[in-house]
Amino acid sequence: MLELVNLSVSYGNISALKGVSLKVEPGEIVALIGSNGAGKSTLIKACAGLVRPTAGEIHLGGTNLLREAPRRRAALGMAVVPENRRLFGEMSVRDNLQLGAYSQRHDRKAIAEDLAEVFELFPRLEERQSQRAMTMSGGEQQMLAIGRALMSRPKLVLMDEPSIGLAPKIVSLIFGAIKRMREHGITVLLAEQNAAATLKIADRAYVLELGRVTMSGKALELWETDKVRKLYLGGEAA
Repeated sequence: MLELVNLSVSYGNISALKGVSLKVEPGEIVALIGSNGAGKSTLIKACAGLVRPTAGEIHLGGTNLLREAPRRRAALGMAVVPENRRLFGEMSVRDNLQLGAYSQRHDRKAIAEDLAEVFELFPRLEERQSQRAMTMSGGEQQMLAIGRALMSRPKLVLMDEPSIGLAPKIVSLIFGAIKRMREHGITVLLAEQNAAATLKIADRAYVLELGRVTMSGKALELWETDKVRKLYLGGEAA
């Protein structure tokens, strides 16, 4: 579904990504793990069209995304859950969700169906649908950011650090929701520092260090390697 080939991105003289190649197959959760500054957010932004690569290729379902504007990438089935959520804080939960359905704004029946599915996934959002987004807790805001992405009926969701700043109980809830997304046929590329939680739900994973892929393979196999345990899991497998 998604393929990156020798992707490089620079900010001035600083190389953020250096020849990164990876694949995400339909129906997978693929993890992209790495510490802060490894290049995870840059990779997500490059796929979404928010930064321009200096070299390489990005393909979504056979379409070369480097020729496509961000809104066209959304029309092709890509949705992004950005780091720090980027909600419309003054607007209600319901209005934020409806904005996610902008591409199908004339189909009220479809929007109602999608709202019902999001509320089933995150009952808290239904309870708080009239509340302003900025007044919600961090965990509730993360639920809303994911729900907003799902309202566009995506084929592929790119998620950037969805667990950041959240309590362990909320992280478990969020990652449970990501697993359910896969069960509904949605493909996920999940960029995370929290390797312990991420590798438990992912099918495959890539380790990104200083802009380069240094390891890749099945998530459970990477979970058991000494290098991953030392770098991201405190030296022990859970």
